[in-house]
Amino acid sequence: MGFEVFNRIVVVSGASQGLGRSLADKLHARGANLVVLARSKDRLEQLAAQHEQDKRHADQFTLAYAVDLSDAGQVEQLRGFLRKEMIDPDVVFCCAGSSVPKLFGDLSLAELDAGIDINYKTCLYLLHALVPAMVLDADPRDAGTDREKHVVILSSSVAFYSFIGYSQYAPLKAALKALGDTLRHELKYHGIRVTTVFPGNFASEGYAEENLTKPSITADVEGSSKPISVDDCADIVLRQLHAGTTYIHTDLIGWVLNCFSLGFGPRSWWPLQVLLALFGALFARLIDLYHESLIAKWYAARDAARGGSTGPSGPGAARKLK
Repeated sequence: MGFEVFNRIVVVSGASQGLGRSLADKLHARGANLVVLARSKDRLEQLAAQHEQDKRHADQFTLAYAVDLSDAGQVEQLRGFLRKEMIDPDVVFCCAGSSVPKLFGDLSLAELDAGIDINYKTCLYLLHALVPAMVLDADPRDAGTDREKHVVILSSSVAFYSFIGYSQYAPLKAALKALGDTLRHELKYHGIRVTTVFPGNFASEGYAEENLTKPSITADVEGSSKPISVDDCADIVLRQLHAGTTYIHTDLIGWVLNCFSLGFGPRSWWPLQVLLALFGALFARLIDLYHESLIAKWYAARDAARGGSTGPSGPGAARKLK
């Protein structure tokens, strides 16, 4: 099973920076016709101009369309525009996303809403707009060939194991995992392949911003794994798409976390995954208990530094209110 995009129409959301931008560049290099989406009009137009100067075939195009994909009205306008221009997507990459790592009580409602909008609605609304047309245009006989239509959803490794600091991000990435599983069942009948990607850390603008607010305990639990480059991450995704992988991981720890929660999901390297699932059933809770001990020590040290107060959302605040 391959992943052929030459002269096919590929929609990429979150294409103005990070993994979405890298994937757009690499798909263009493979001869794809692109519709690149993001809120930043200037960045998208710059990307389209760059691609125009480096075509792989005479009819190749990159169309920039600035849109807030969490706004249902704007997504409906996008759908109308694509219909008017007779652009029927063959492949859709849902790459938009961002994280604001903070303790739950320190997050504002605006930040929580943004987490829902950027990390879930952008994918949900875009696929709701494009998938019905893809179904009408799909041919089930193309399943398993280079001509099949394809949906690629970018989730995260934290969809398998969330921890302190990621309440604004991880629940929505878990929701994308569930959405991908659901659509995989629904769309396979129509000959449309659905792949979910669970990236680990990769160095991007978003990752740099994430580290500005990340609590030290979140980094401690996360571990000291060095993030891979965004281009390396994109290369792994494209290689695994070509190999036909349904759940794609970009690092070992993400794959291990998947094994620890194997359940009903798609598998690769079945015998090894089953062994790791057994190991996880026996010992994963011990790892979580170790993380709980780190968290307890971190809170104790923080409270001691604050003179016993745990901040506005903790027991210290409750004592003051009595």
